[in-house]
Amino acid sequence: VKALYCLNELITDALTLVPDCLAYLSKLQCAEVFRFCAIPQVMAIATLDKCFHNSDVFTGVVKIRKGLSCKLINNTSDITSVHQVFNEFAVSISRKAQKARRGGFEDPSFEQTMKICENICELTAV
Repeated sequence: VKALYCLNELITDALTLVPDCLAYLSKLQCAEVFRFCAIPQVMAIATLDKCFHNSDVFTGVVKIRKGLSCKLINNTSDITSVHQVFNEFAVSISRKAQKARRGGFEDPSFEQTMKICENICELTAV
């Protein structure tokens, strides 16, 4: 249980960097440079979503699927597509946190997780 507390807090801490990441990406003008910078970021948020509240992290390798990787790479073309991806995964993480709480998991970082996911959703609303 404590390990999941720690994992969720680390992921929540990483999510606090998303607003700065999106601000940086929004300033890039060259399409090639944008994709070069944006693709690792969409892969990162997908990986954070996959790892959030996932005890498999402690017993094996947790990766996003190849099909999802391909989809993310192909669809990362502009800031709007990046916003859609970040929004999708922020919603997913907040749902996982809420589901865990309903299941009796008292995550100390729950409120902060919900707050940053809400902030990401506001920043990326389409």
